[in-house]
Amino acid sequence: MIWALLITAAVVVVSGLALKFFVPLLLIEEDAWHIEWREFIAGLLVALTVATPLVFVIGKALSTADALRYEEFYNGVETEALPYAEDCRPGYAGDSEASGHSNCRYEYKTNQTYEWTDSYETSSTSCDIKGENCTTTTTTHYFQVTDYIYNPYATKEHTYAITDSLGGTYNFPTRYVKDGEGYEGGELPKDLPRGDPKEWLEAKQRLDEGNPRPVTRMFSYDNYILASQDDMLKPYSEDVEQFLEEGILPEHTADIRTDPLHGFNDSFADKVSFVGVEVSNEEAWQDSLMSFNAALGSELRGDLHLVLIDSSLVNSPTDYLNALKAYWLSEDFGRRAIAKNAIIVVAGVSGGTVDWGIASTGMPFGNEVMLQGIENFLPDTALTPADVIGNPHTVMPLAEDSEVQVTLSENPGVLERVVLKDFPFARACMDCKEEDGEIGYADLVAEIEPEPWQWAIMISIVGVLALGFWFAAGYYELFAWLPGFKTKKSKEEDSPYESYDLYGTSFKVKDRRRSLRRRDKYPY
Repeated sequence: MIWALLITAAVVVVSGLALKFFVPLLLIEEDAWHIEWREFIAGLLVALTVATPLVFVIGKALSTADALRYEEFYNGVETEALPYAEDCRPGYAGDSEASGHSNCRYEYKTNQTYEWTDSYETSSTSCDIKGENCTTTTTTHYFQVTDYIYNPYATKEHTYAITDSLGGTYNFPTRYVKDGEGYEGGELPKDLPRGDPKEWLEAKQRLDEGNPRPVTRMFSYDNYILASQDDMLKPYSEDVEQFLEEGILPEHTADIRTDPLHGFNDSFADKVSFVGVEVSNEEAWQDSLMSFNAALGSELRGDLHLVLIDSSLVNSPTDYLNALKAYWLSEDFGRRAIAKNAIIVVAGVSGGTVDWGIASTGMPFGNEVMLQGIENFLPDTALTPADVIGNPHTVMPLAEDSEVQVTLSENPGVLERVVLKDFPFARACMDCKEEDGEIGYADLVAEIEPEPWQWAIMISIVGVLALGFWFAAGYYELFAWLPGFKTKKSKEEDSPYESYDLYGTSFKVKDRRRSLRRRDKYPY
């Protein structure tokens, strides 16, 4: 901060001196504009005591908010499958082009016509003989148009939407018609979309059965730890580069650095990584973790990521987990570094069994009992999605005062049992303070410093404000009320220029005698 203040003061002083001494040299008329020393000092004081603190406070607040902003996955489920229907009417003989068309999308042209009034504008500009005092005239021209009236194909057009517990709404992009709803009993063209869309029907069936589809989306949150300059709280591992060269450090979510969301309504994400492990159905693993995260996110706002790795590739599970976490929290992932609500689980696999398991979270501390439970119960587990993860079912209530309904599997998987039931995940409090009785990170905000380019912008803004003040002071004579201050009139009386008018043109000629007299070089 101190160095920024010193640089700001230097920029203000240098720019002010340049304005005072060099700008007058560029003017054709001597003394046409200049800054008095008292104006210079006033501008300096305003820039350093008013503009600088104001710009720095606002700029630091904005840069801090930007530095804190990271992204995390929220998880939930579908909540409603909504149908909509719009009654269709034919066009009519109105006063615009739109009135002749049906209010629905699918329509056909009839033999009936109607007239409506359209218009266009033209403009012309005329100036006096000197090319000045120009006037622009705009004229509106009206004309009659004959157009056709259109009828709808159907008496109703249907649209559909699916909502989820994360506030998302997917509107199916087209309109649908249904057999038996032809306008005036007419036949519907065969190429029009008919009936209810397949994906909407499947969603409605799932919701009716109490087994809605899980969804995941990305939202912004504040991460004080990653934004701070305190490296003590950030994981470090000297094995990251080696493991990257060996190709055994996957991304925490497929395509996380580009576009991790895919599938219906862009609400799927692949959070199971396979490193040297082949399974019969990778999609089943992704679906199982999606269902698990729907329950975890809806009840506890967590987000689990699972890595299945060939145990022969890892000599030390602890070293591998440390390197994986350090990599996932590194700047390589930018704003999509593994989030504070994340649970990181690594399972070493050989054959069809889990040899060992180890886990961590996206935070430096917390959930130690849960993590130990994962490490204790994962070994010797059969390598199937049902045994390792589980398949809980989640239903979000429509009533605001109702609770989320999460039902565990009849035979819960290890992660399902440990994380959701035996040792439930607790989301860390990022903005808590130590005195609140929790591990707090709120004090880290004060340590966040703007980036060099952000400092440069703030310093430039102060310099521009100072220059603007000096220009205003010199032009509008803001300090004319001070004793001894020379106004423009007094400056013109002392000016060594004589004004003349010749054939309507004004110009000034320098009077050598007045110039000499003003400088007191010779008596006159």
